[in-house]
Amino acid sequence: MKIKTIPVGDFQVNCYIIVNKDKCLIIDPGGEFNLINNYILEKGVTPIAVLITHAHFDHIGAIEQCANNYNIPVYISPKEESFLYDADYNGSRRFPGIRDVVLNKGVKVNSLKEGPINIQDFKFEVIDVPGHSPSGYCYHFKEHNFVIVGDVLFYRSIGRTDLFGGNMNVLVKNIKDKLLKLSDKTKVYPGHGPATTISEEKQLNTYLN
Repeated sequence: MKIKTIPVGDFQVNCYIIVNKDKCLIIDPGGEFNLINNYILEKGVTPIAVLITHAHFDHIGAIEQCANNYNIPVYISPKEESFLYDADYNGSRRFPGIRDVVLNKGVKVNSLKEGPINIQDFKFEVIDVPGHSPSGYCYHFKEHNFVIVGDVLFYRSIGRTDLFGGNMNVLVKNIKDKLLKLSDKTKVYPGHGPATTISEEKQLNTYLN
């Protein structure tokens, strides 16, 4: 299994392409569909699903293009599905100069629950870590020792909590209760910035000490 990080959009969201043999998952296509598509064409892999960690506007900008061009489903927490259609909830209306991000209701969206899941040959666990938003989904690929965490946890930092549904105390508690209990060697791929590990964040992240 291979992981490709593609920073996209004005906020340089880390879109992740998870490749397993000749298929791939797209996680958080925040924008610049051309960059995502170019990589997929270059590698000759077939996308089978879009996974969303959380529905803030900078993480969802190219969902519709991915879903329509590849004819694949989109998976998201049921707590945040409504954000896809509301520029106030997803935050795009809050930032001057950013167009309202609103998904077309014709796109096939599936609710995803916390717990283990198989999507064809991809096996992983959904871990719900709310606090940055109402439902921060983290995708833990235990067999391959990595987790995609969206904006829940960053290199030496954590997600902001001043957007709709954010709560600092809830976020810190859930990170400690759910993410920091993963193996210390687990590689952490955040929604922005460089990757880290559970061990590093336990020791060096001042927000969690």
